[in-house]
Amino acid sequence: MASVSRKYKEAQERWIQHCHDIERSTAKIPKGTEQERKDRIARARKDYRYFVRTYFPHLATTECADFQVDAAVYMRDHENARGLFEWARGHAKSTHISLLQPLWLKIQPNAQPLIMILVSKSQEAARRLLGDLQAELESNDLYNADFGNQRGAGIWTNGEFTTATGDLFIALGRGQSPRGIKKRGLRPNYIAVDDIDDDELVRNPRRVGEAVDWLDDLGTDFGDRVPYFGVYQPLNVARNYSGKGGARAFVVSLYAELEKYFGKDKSPREMKDKIISLLDDWKAKQPPELGKPEKKTDLEK
Repeated sequence: MASVSRKYKEAQERWIQHCHDIERSTAKIPKGTEQERKDRIARARKDYRYFVRTYFPHLATTECADFQVDAAVYMRDHENARGLFEWARGHAKSTHISLLQPLWLKIQPNAQPLIMILVSKSQEAARRLLGDLQAELESNDLYNADFGNQRGAGIWTNGEFTTATGDLFIALGRGQSPRGIKKRGLRPNYIAVDDIDDDELVRNPRRVGEAVDWLDDLGTDFGDRVPYFGVYQPLNVARNYSGKGGARAFVVSLYAELEKYFGKDKSPREMKDKIISLLDDWKAKQPPELGKPEKKTDLEK
């Protein structure tokens, strides 16, 4: 018990120091005149690259790559996006999709309060990511100066916190039931799934399948009430690279295509079940010889 308390205290101390570092880094940024402030806000809402460079110099050691900007713009411009992002190791997946993108979506004109669920392989891992979000919201001096005080109630170590502007951020571990969220009548509008696999899980196909089904159910639980559902660095999927260390970013808009055939009232799970049913029907109607395994050649025997 003592070791748990010590671990918790050390985590809190590191987080407090992290908050101080953010505040020092952003407090020295010139705020400018009121007109300069208005111009900065207007540009930040339109230009993701400018937003990151201006408000997060402690994170943005280099300019955003095109694929990072494309991902953010896609999520902003597609109200019911379901995104799958595959970026090479070290290309700031967590920083952008679990931190910077939601903070950018939150400041868009007429944006609704952000109800975000952050999912990782364990609730402890999800809480650590939540801590980065809360640190920026409460300690980023320029962000608070331009978009209002964000400090609310709760603490990341307890798995959730709120902001003064009505946002709610919740940590969820792989396999954990969202029942408590549903009971409170919450309507999430951003779900980010961050590295939910691990070395042990990917060696077990059954467990991978269970995790995929759980993700599918998570989306179905909230149905079309979840405009943004960003899944990246997905389960047991090879990372993709292009020449000279570049990265390819994939945004899968499959659901948008399927909605043309199924309608917008169908959940992803209902679409999948219907497709499998149609394939089973098709297979049952095929000549028997198509279902037989190919004969081995003499060399294969």
